[in-house]
Amino acid sequence: QKLAKSVWSFPRSLQAHVSGPDDLLFYEAEIREKLDPIFADTLMHARHRPNRALYEISQNIEALPVTRDRKIEMDRCVVNLEDCCGVCERIFSSPVPLVYTNKTAWFLYVWLLGLPFAFWEPFANTWNHLGMIPASGIISIFFFGQ
Repeated sequence: QKLAKSVWSFPRSLQAHVSGPDDLLFYEAEIREKLDPIFADTLMHARHRPNRALYEISQNIEALPVTRDRKIEMDRCVVNLEDCCGVCERIFSSPVPLVYTNKTAWFLYVWLLGLPFAFWEPFANTWNHLGMIPASGIISIFFFGQ
């Protein structure tokens, strides 16, 4: 039962870690509701909550009544999960170079300028191809926002 709750706490802690402060109140209420108070407090006061949840998983695996080889294999999987999360976190926190952002914006600008030519044939049934103007505008709003 403790292992199942600690396994549940890992993806929820990772989700709250990635979501930022917006999800923190709901996360805290959910953690305090579903976990025992001691584990909930240590998880809430941890500097890196996903790693703390993985530590708790590892501790609960150690307490399981299985052979040593199985414990080692399960712990190896936990370590592998922590390594993968660390790689993803480094990718998530690294900034996108400004050159890539500018080139992507220019590519979208040119692509959206060519969009009416692509809409010419599909909107042949509208009067004077008038339907492609709102369609191009709506797609532009979806790509660039407001």
